[in-house]
Amino acid sequence: GWSRYKRNIEVITPFCEGPSLYNHFSDCVAAAAGMVYRRGLMEFTSAFALMFVINPWIKYWITGNVYMGDLGIRYVTQVGRPMDDLTLKQVKRNFKRYISRAKTTRESKLFICNPLLFCPHFPYPPRRSKRYFSVGLEHSTIAAFVHTTHFKSKSSLRDEGGKSRCLSRSAEEPIYRVILWRNNPYHIYTGIVEACISKKRQSLEHPMWLISSHNKLAADPKVILSTGWIDVFFDQFIPHFEYFIRLNELGKEAADAMAGGSIGDQF
Repeated sequence: GWSRYKRNIEVITPFCEGPSLYNHFSDCVAAAAGMVYRRGLMEFTSAFALMFVINPWIKYWITGNVYMGDLGIRYVTQVGRPMDDLTLKQVKRNFKRYISRAKTTRESKLFICNPLLFCPHFPYPPRRSKRYFSVGLEHSTIAAFVHTTHFKSKSSLRDEGGKSRCLSRSAEEPIYRVILWRNNPYHIYTGIVEACISKKRQSLEHPMWLISSHNKLAADPKVILSTGWIDVFFDQFIPHFEYFIRLNELGKEAADAMAGGSIGDQF
C-alpha cells in the first residue's frame, strides 16, 4: 500500500540526486572511446545498444521496484586472498594502469578480455577540473555507465578529503568508489560500490551497498543480474584480477603457484 511505497521512497532518496550524465557528456565519450580500444568496435556497439533497452527495465522494475515489495539496502562484500607478497604500490598501480588509463598495453588484453566477460574502465577526472569523480563504463554482455570517485586523484585529495571519505573501515588503501545513482537509468543497480586494498594482508576488497527488493527475482543468487548473483560473480572475478596482478609483477610461475593453476589455464 501507500505506507510501503513511502518507506521505499525513503530508502532510495539518498541515491536520487546524482550528477546528470548529460551534463558530463565529454566524460561519456572518453569512457566509450577507452572501452572501444579495449573490446573492439563491434563488441562494444552491441553491448552499448543493449544498455539503453535492458538496464532501465531491470533497475526500475526488478532490482529496485518501489511499487512492488519492500526495498532495503543489501550489504555484500568480497575479500580476496592475501597479496602481501607484493608491495602496496605494486598492487595499486595495476588498478590505475589497466582500469583508468585509456590506452592499454598488449599484455593487458589478458585481463581485459577475461573469460568472465567483465571489463571496467574508469577514466581519470579531467586534468583541469576540480571534480573528484568522472563517468566510467562497465562492459559485459551489456554496458553500464557509472559515476566513479578516484580516491587517489589529486582533486580527490585536495577537495574531498581523500582516504577519509572511504566507507569501508577495513581498507588500507581505497582506490575507487562507484556510485550507482537512482537517476542514472543506464546501470541495473542502485547503490554504492568500493574497490579497496584491505588492511588484512593487502587482499583486494570489494564492498557493495545495493538497493534490493525482498523477493526471489531481485535477490536470489541463482537469478542472473540479481543483487545476489552479483555477489557470486565478484567472488569469481577477484581471484582473476589477483592472478593478473601477480602475473604482471612476479611472472607466470609465481602467479600459477598462488592460484593453484586453475586460473592460469585461462591465459
